[in-house]
Amino acid sequence: MLDLGTLVDSDQCYVDGQLVGETGYRYPPRLYPVGHLGAQMQITVRLRIDTDQGGGWTPGKRHCLRIVDMDQAQIDLDASGSWRCRRGLWAPPAPIEHYPTRMPAACFNAMVAPLAGLQMSGVLWYQGESNASRSSEGYGRKLIGLIQDWRRLFHRPDLPFIYVQLPNLKIEGQQWPRLRDEQRKALILDHTAMVVSCGLGEDNDLHPLNKKAVGERLAYAAQSIVYGADHPAMGPRISHAERREEGIVLHFAEAGSGLVANGPLKFDLVDSSSGGVPESLSGIIASSDMILIPLDSDRALGNPVFVRYAWAHSPRLPLAGEDGLPVSPFEVPLDQILPSR
Repeated sequence: MLDLGTLVDSDQCYVDGQLVGETGYRYPPRLYPVGHLGAQMQITVRLRIDTDQGGGWTPGKRHCLRIVDMDQAQIDLDASGSWRCRRGLWAPPAPIEHYPTRMPAACFNAMVAPLAGLQMSGVLWYQGESNASRSSEGYGRKLIGLIQDWRRLFHRPDLPFIYVQLPNLKIEGQQWPRLRDEQRKALILDHTAMVVSCGLGEDNDLHPLNKKAVGERLAYAAQSIVYGADHPAMGPRISHAERREEGIVLHFAEAGSGLVANGPLKFDLVDSSSGGVPESLSGIIASSDMILIPLDSDRALGNPVFVRYAWAHSPRLPLAGEDGLPVSPFEVPLDQILPSR
């Protein structure tokens, strides 16, 4: 089996002049069966690059020729080595085309509206990558509007809606931290749940391969909010942050029997008075549903101030609930009213 990872953008792969596989766009993994192994083999990839930003091998993917036998032996093919190459054709960019499916409401009219009247147990939703690259701000309002409109369409004010937060990604990430936080805001609606998928994705793949784990978390959430299972639909959720004498206290909802730290807890303090440059601070679990970030009581802060957690393209998520489901990345404003003693 020839495993070429992924390529930008589309390819045809030949072994000794025989076509063994082809893929029409950049994201699917290239897994091409090879009929036999010769003493020498010539592997040729005919690559079509559809953008002016370059193409080729996706960095970080493993490229190998796997021999499937009793011992699962594997021969590594180093795609980063020297390849003979020749450009066969170059063409200027094609004129911009407008597709009806990319116009507002087109997909809804064609694919959702015809389902009106059907009885549905719930909705599983995975979307947001394209919004992160062009319109992350305000995505939460759009998602809330979509959920409310679908509930109206299907005559189910309590229609369960379970969606997946964008996973970790270092390439093409752009505004993914902001988009993740916008997705979190839709949890203000009842009968919703958000699957946190950071840690399940791949830093170099917009379409991560580990879809089974995402599906299992979706099913776990559905068991809870659709079928009434006695477990939380998702991990603990940030509720609010407040300033106290001892520091900053983060409050969490639906924390069950308590928060769990699987490593150091790091948070960013974004203070407008310091130019908005994030300051990294450490936190500790103070109770079953609270995190304390120690801070001197006489420390002056500007207005506004925000606390961020896991605000990165590919963050680690050490904070979780008792069942292992992670706490979502977040940005919350800091309530600076110091409680009276």
